[in-house]
Amino acid sequence: MKIKVQRLVKVWIEETYDVEDLSEETLNNIIDYDKECYDVEALWDTQEDLGPIDIYDSSNNLIKSINNE
Repeated sequence: MKIKVQRLVKVWIEETYDVEDLSEETLNNIIDYDKECYDVEALWDTQEDLGPIDIYDSSNNLIKSINNE
């Protein structure tokens, strides 16, 4: 039997960019996702549970919901 567990979590993402300068325009382009990063990593060691945990069966029927707030 397969089940699915959905968790609301916060995870920090670290993106690496190659930039020519540190101008306000460059930084804003990065913030607005208008510049491609060449490497991205999810820092799973920073994971923090934020909310409920829902467990579903293979037909997506809710089996159990745990409020973790």
